[in-house]
Amino acid sequence: MALSVACMRWVTIACFWICVDSFHFSDPFGSVHGVEPATAKIQEFCDIVQNSAQDNLGEDFQKFEAVSFREQVVNGMIFFVKVDVGRTDKQVHLRIVKPPNDGPVALLASKFVPHGDPLNSFI
Repeated sequence: MALSVACMRWVTIACFWICVDSFHFSDPFGSVHGVEPATAKIQEFCDIVQNSAQDNLGEDFQKFEAVSFREQVVNGMIFFVKVDVGRTDKQVHLRIVKPPNDGPVALLASKFVPHGDPLNSFI
């Protein structure tokens, strides 16, 4: 009987660590992930917020192509996106929110940055 109790404890501990690992607690809630190449979904988000970004920055863009992005898990998702706007002197960085439960994508912030500026989180 004692052997089976000890075995059950080890199985319980092993199952616990497998569950913990599957939740990726190594990336704490709210941390910003590394830079990744833009995906079709990120481009779709950029297309949705393009008019708002143009209004905020006071300029109409003929090109509005997502280049790269970072994501932050909060109550929903925040995406920091580098966008090529067809200018040689600067690009645009966007802060986009995707609320949980299929809420609408919205622009939180936009700013001009020089080409080559690293994509960092910003308010």
